[in-house]
Amino acid sequence: MLSYLPDVARLEWAVSRALHAADAQALDPSELAAVAPADQDHVSFVAHPSISMLRSDFPIDAIWRAVLQQDEAALAVLDTGSGPVHLIVQRLGSAVEVARLDEPAWTFASALFSGSPLVAALAASPGSDGAALLAEHLLQRRCIAFKLLRPEHAP
Repeated sequence: MLSYLPDVARLEWAVSRALHAADAQALDPSELAAVAPADQDHVSFVAHPSISMLRSDFPIDAIWRAVLQQDEAALAVLDTGSGPVHLIVQRLGSAVEVARLDEPAWTFASALFSGSPLVAALAASPGSDGAALLAEHLLQRRCIAFKLLRPEHAP
């Protein structure tokens, strides 16, 4: 049975979506300096339109790559029970990147890119280094804007 097939299709859709997403200027991190310290927890980031977050019980990224490369040897030794995987898909220039994240980093990113305020993204991933994760997302140009959300306006 090919129980992983729907998840591979979701990955393929995310890659296609990333490839054809609108271009958008990345957020200049220096713009965050204007946020008052009391408002920092209420910052909500807008993800680049090419970003998708996927989770699967199967190693769908390895399956997808092996199929694309027509690598029969890789497919033959692939352990479909080696999941779960937590993936971020994004376009960098003209190339689409599919990268694995560990579960806490994925949980943080999923909350952040769904429009949750920073405080909620941090709460969703306790024990993770939120500052480092946020810095990585800004460095990878995954955010295009931010806004301030008061708790009553959070998604």
